[in-house]
Amino acid sequence: MPDEVPAQEPVNKGTDSEILGSAAPSDVTATGELHENASFSKAALLAEYTALKNEQTQRIVVRDTVLYVSITANTAIAAIYQQQQNQDPRILLAIPFVSTLLFWIYATNDSMITQIRRYIVSNIVQRFSDGGEENAISLFGWEYLRRRRTFVRLISKMIRLIAVWSTFSGASIVALAATAPNSQDLLHDVPWLVAVAFTALPYIFGLWLLDL
Repeated sequence: MPDEVPAQEPVNKGTDSEILGSAAPSDVTATGELHENASFSKAALLAEYTALKNEQTQRIVVRDTVLYVSITANTAIAAIYQQQQNQDPRILLAIPFVSTLLFWIYATNDSMITQIRRYIVSNIVQRFSDGGEENAISLFGWEYLRRRRTFVRLISKMIRLIAVWSTFSGASIVALAATAPNSQDLLHDVPWLVAVAFTALPYIFGLWLLDL
């Protein structure tokens, strides 16, 4: 009889998942960590974006409300003046002080609104969009639309600035004209001169609102 060939033991090839798992476990782990870090980073950026947009919305509401508060306050001061038995026009000098204070609240919120928009475009959008500016525009088109510097936008900004000046300084100019002292006492009337300085502030610093 011929010699019997000894039976060979079957080779345990294992499943595909076991082979892939044993082939390069460090590469699979590193890839998973990269995806996890990228997802966490985008989630953090999205949370920051949401918080900043909420703050921006709140500041827009405060900014627009200040306009109506200014008109209401000036009307109230004028009404108090009209209801006085012995009308003293000097009470109208309160209008420039109140108007300028409200203007600073308006300008501060308007400046923060612009800074938030710039931060979103230059930091969050660029870091969130891995595909470059075209991908960023497709994801955050509204932020880029408001960023465009066009002639129509410039005209709109100028009209808005004139409206702001009229709201916060128009009544102040009327109050100064109504309480203007004689030319001899002009340089000695300190309250009136201070009111003039307050009235000029919105015109000096109002150009910040253009956001060119």
